[in-house]
Amino acid sequence: MRAPAPVGNPRDASIQVSTVKTPSGFSQDAAGDPSQALLREVETRVEQALEQLYAQARGLIGLYWVQCLHARRTRPRSEWSRLGVRARRMTARGASAGAFVIEWYRVVWVRRGGEAMPRSRYLAKGRGDRYRPATLARAAPPWQRGLVAELEDAFAELRRLARSLGRVRLHARLHAALVRRLAGRPPLGTDEEPGP
Repeated sequence: MRAPAPVGNPRDASIQVSTVKTPSGFSQDAAGDPSQALLREVETRVEQALEQLYAQARGLIGLYWVQCLHARRTRPRSEWSRLGVRARRMTARGASAGAFVIEWYRVVWVRRGGEAMPRSRYLAKGRGDRYRPATLARAAPPWQRGLVAELEDAFAELRRLARSLGRVRLHARLHAALVRRLAGRPPLGTDEEPGP
């Protein structure tokens, strides 16, 4: 019995042989490392998800500032809020791509050289994903406390999701390092040669 004749361009057959589809659906080079393809995919997806969370946080912060501006137009100066909130990208060395923090702060006025200048004093968050309600209630005027509590509930969820995504990224990196170690290759980012 004869082998079936190749169909199509012979170059296509060599491309199909050199590219392998892993069971999880990630393409890899036949000589490559499937864990690295998985890691790249996880890193990309985590960054996209963090970007969406950051956009949600910025949207909620925008709504907060609209409420503050409205209060400045309709309330006496003594009832204006000095409580602020911001979402900041993490730029410190070693910070993961897409990482951000959501922080509440209080605006205080400081005199320097006869001129009053606003300064931010951050409120202490504590160890969990949320600010203590009493901390925020002390910093916010009475009319704003309900809004601040509602926003902090949403921010706590966003912080929890971002932390969870960080764990996903960490475990993907640990998995890739384990696969490389078991295959006798040094972990990425090291100059070590595989041992004997």
